[in-house]
Amino acid sequence: MVNKCSICHAKGKDKAMSLGFCPLCGAPGKLRERRLNGNDTCENGHVYASRDALTEPPPPKCPECGERVPRAIEHATVDWIAALIERGWEIRHLRTLGKFAYRSPDGTSGESYETDTLEEFPPAVVESIRDDFVRAVRAPS
Repeated sequence: MVNKCSICHAKGKDKAMSLGFCPLCGAPGKLRERRLNGNDTCENGHVYASRDALTEPPPPKCPECGERVPRAIEHATVDWIAALIERGWEIRHLRTLGKFAYRSPDGTSGESYETDTLEEFPPAVVESIRDDFVRAVRAPS
């Protein structure tokens, strides 16, 4: 039987998933210190700050060059959002509407630039940034 914490047991998740993934190698976390600002240890023995644990496994590595294969643009991550902000995009939370609004560096915005969650970019944003992030766009299947 897999050890599960009470919260993950209720949600049906393994304990390793609740500890996140190692930022060094991507292996699932297996041990967490029970103290404020504690450290985690992954299955490969790396020790890292709990706050640095990844919430999802890193993308796979390319078998030829060894670089990580970027995820699709449509699935927003902290890295993608940071990259947009560095390029001059603005992201605001419209609390009264319960939406997130994006404004491009040239000031373009509107309903097609709004989304209910930060986890996915609106289609208009994806189309606007597709040229900047060519490597990250998966080929249509």
